[in-house]
Amino acid sequence: MAKIDNYKEWLNTLRVIFTVVVLVIIALTSGLITRLDNNKIDYFLYVGVALDIILMISIPFVFRLMAKITKEIKYIK
Repeated sequence: MAKIDNYKEWLNTLRVIFTVVVLVIIALTSGLITRLDNNKIDYFLYVGVALDIILMISIPFVFRLMAKITKEIKYIK
């Protein structure tokens, strides 16, 4: 039973990470749009766009980990 609890704990941690990443993407994109509307095209805009892209690329990796752990939980039961 301890092994399944460990997997469930990892799954919940990944869900929290996914939620935080999505919230950061939303906030960052909102800030970037505001900067573009105000015609503030500078270093911060480019860094923000790069960070936004990196975060968007990380989402499929989190999904794969969540799917892998879910499959392992099915085999344990």
